[in-house]
Amino acid sequence: MSDNFPARMKESSNKHKSKIVLALDINYTDRDSVIIFAKNTINLLKGYICAVKINFHLLLPLDFYSEVKAVIDLAHSYDLQAIADVKLNDIGNTNEIALSHLWSGGFDAATVSSFVGFNGLRDAISNAHEKNNGIISLVYMSHKSAADTYGLQIVDPKSGKTMQMYELFLNWVEELHADGIIVGATVPEVIKQCSDRVKNKTLIFSPGVGRQGGDARNALANGTDYIIIGRSILESNEPDKEAAKMRELTWEIT
Repeated sequence: MSDNFPARMKESSNKHKSKIVLALDINYTDRDSVIIFAKNTINLLKGYICAVKINFHLLLPLDFYSEVKAVIDLAHSYDLQAIADVKLNDIGNTNEIALSHLWSGGFDAATVSSFVGFNGLRDAISNAHEKNNGIISLVYMSHKSAADTYGLQIVDPKSGKTMQMYELFLNWVEELHADGIIVGATVPEVIKQCSDRVKNKTLIFSPGVGRQGGDARNALANGTDYIIIGRSILESNEPDKEAAKMRELTWEIT
């Protein structure tokens, strides 16, 4: 596969004819159930998705270098990409150490909170690119209270212009060449604004479809590249049929 994350995402997407990133947000608390469900789910849905997103639902209960890595290795065996959804937002040294473990475990990309600041985002991107991996920066999240922070009116310290917080984050993404951004499917107007600026340069990932009220087709029509879906598939009575339906619904939309 290619030696950079955006290219690997596109290859996986084309191979599986899918724009779906499966969020492995598993509602089990005991580690045996967690790892069994994670592996069974990947085995079941491998043909309908292009990547898996792993967050603290797996990272906290499982042993990182044996059990989490086994899940990542399984995803890779099907040519799926693995994204660590950790929303890094700490001092540089802590972020550096965290990323080194994520790369050693086999992750292809990691999410970073844009609230880490310009320099923090710059350093994370540099760290990832040294390993041919990617950084996905949070520009506007999908939950209901996202507007409390990402929608705040601020003054850009460089230009002196008044803008919303997410617009400043988008400025940073453009300047620093982040590999991807997170913009919730719940804010299609923000997706459109971001797409108009970064399309074909930075991948757009949109969570919030289904349970949070976002519409996958609307997000894709406004410029999203990949839809992140978790509970709508995982909690379905027939996850494979739901994943197949979502793949068919979204694949031809550009």
